[in-house]
Amino acid sequence: YLLLSGLDRNDNRHAIKLIDLSTNTITHKWNLHYDSVFSNTPEDGGSYKLFSKERLRMFHPLLMDDGSIIFNTQEGPLVRIDACSGHVWTNNHHFHHSIEIDADRDIWVNTVIFDKTKGYPKVHLWDKNKKIREDGIARIDENGSILEEISLLKVLQDNGYTGLLYGTRMFVEDRIHANDATPALEDGKYWKKGDLLISLRDLSTVFLYRPSTGKILWLKTGPWLFQHDTDFIDDSKISIFGNQTIPENGTFTGKGASDIFIYDFENDTVSTPYKDILRESGFYSRAEGRSRVLEDGRLFVEETIRGRLMMLSENDIIWSFINRYDENNIGQISWSRYYQPHEISDALNSLKHLRCN
Repeated sequence: YLLLSGLDRNDNRHAIKLIDLSTNTITHKWNLHYDSVFSNTPEDGGSYKLFSKERLRMFHPLLMDDGSIIFNTQEGPLVRIDACSGHVWTNNHHFHHSIEIDADRDIWVNTVIFDKTKGYPKVHLWDKNKKIREDGIARIDENGSILEEISLLKVLQDNGYTGLLYGTRMFVEDRIHANDATPALEDGKYWKKGDLLISLRDLSTVFLYRPSTGKILWLKTGPWLFQHDTDFIDDSKISIFGNQTIPENGTFTGKGASDIFIYDFENDTVSTPYKDILRESGFYSRAEGRSRVLEDGRLFVEETIRGRLMMLSENDIIWSFINRYDENNIGQISWSRYYQPHEISDALNSLKHLRCN
């Protein structure tokens, strides 16, 4: 199954679709009822501005067991809608990028740490004009309440990585740009259940973090550049979606090729087993992007900027999907998920027996 969030040409705005890839049919669709979802949301949240209904993205949707969906608005509120697209709750904090669920059914989302008296906090270094947006991660229950919020800037400082924050590249406010926090669902050889794999795009850095102790267990900068999406593969390997771009003049430039890196904790090695097939397919997402390495070695990738999704082996393109809007345009997509049937069996059963008015 493919959980696709993207511009829908029938509605001319974002919608979420659950697509059965075995039959290429839409199993279910969720629409955004903008006015009810954001009835109590300020247009200017202090550190974010709410997008219009035509431009708002239903970002990185997470399918819950009852058929409801949790999504964020990419630099704005976090929302839950039920299986009939009815509004359940909206949390008006500043959320962005990935949404992941842990083994205890709590939700981890990237945030901007917010101080209502000052706006979102900035860290000053030597010069009042040098400020850093303080990105964080929040653990949220299924009712939308924030259980804890952790400053990633403070995590780096407390673990001795102040030099990484301030000693690399030109000074920019969005210096951390956290974009993924993936919880370990079970113990591995080099991590414990509940540890988080965290991606900091603008530092080209990935690290393994233990929330219970506040300690960074492992950290590596590159060879991935401006990466998105980090995942646990097995008990000793992780994957990293390397966009392989650099910032330049307000945009991103690269050599036109992104890659998927596999880091093996067992022997401290980095490999790129899908490099040839990714080059053959012309795979390149200068920003954003998702990937998942499956147990059988297949690779699912979302080439967000080009609106394309693919399933690959190391040698072949198994299938590809483009979110076409019309003959001349591609509809924007917003971080899809590939689900195996057993992973969403409860949700599928809920949707099967669903009756919406």
